[in-house]
This record gives sequence, structure tokens and C-alpha cells, in this order.
Amino acid sequence: MFSNGNVTVEARYTHPFFSPNANAATTVTSRSVSLPVSVGATATTNTGIALIANSAGTLTLSLRDASGAAITGGSRTIDVAAGQQITAFVNELLPSVTAAQYTGTLTLTTSTGTISVLALQFDGGINPVMVTPLP
Repeated sequence: MFSNGNVTVEARYTHPFFSPNANAATTVTSRSVSLPVSVGATATTNTGIALIANSAGTLTLSLRDASGAAITGGSRTIDVAAGQQITAFVNELLPSVTAAQYTGTLTLTTSTGTISVLALQFDGGINPVMVTPLP
């Protein structure tokens, strides 16, 4: 299913570290999005991201800290096919980040078309993250 607009979905997640959980979350569809992320020193603190590329192209990821400075190892490009889905935690998307824990803002930009993005914050509970479309 593809949509040019935001879609509210029921997000469910089951993992041995967490109690089963379901929350309403809203996808954001745009050429570029920004979202707050938090990665902790343990497996129970991380931001999970699910996205679908609506066109083939290159996805660029850029991670910055709270003051706007680039986080070392926090940039990457991923070639995507039309309709490709990526679901991963931030530390899996950016394995070159050497810091064990960090908080900041992740920007995802596609070279062509749009991406639809949903994010969940894992930190003892599972909560939707505000994804903001960028111009």
C-alpha cells in the first residue's frame, strides 16, 4: 500500500526485552524527514525506525547531537529500490557510530520520490516518536 499522505496505524512490537505493546502512530511521507533518537548503553534503549521507499534512489542518513554537531560515524547512504522496506534500530542503521549511547536528531533524505517513515522509542516502554517532514 502506498500513500502520499500521513497514515495513522496501530504499531505493535514484540521483543523478549519488552512487554508486548501496541500504540497508535502516524507515518510521515516526505522527501526528507527529521526525528529525535536516543540510543542507550543497553539493548532496552534505542529508537526503532520503519520506512518504505516509494521510488528507487539513494537514502541519506545524517545524525546530529542536541547542539547540532555531527556525531562521528553518524552518516551513511543506502541504495533503495521502489517499494523497499527498511526496519531497524538506529544503531543498526548507523553501525559506524562509536559512542555507546547518544541522543540527537536523525535526518533521512531520499534522492528521488518520497519515503514514508514511522519511529518508536524503546526505553523501558514503547512510544511513538514525532517524525517531522522537512521542506
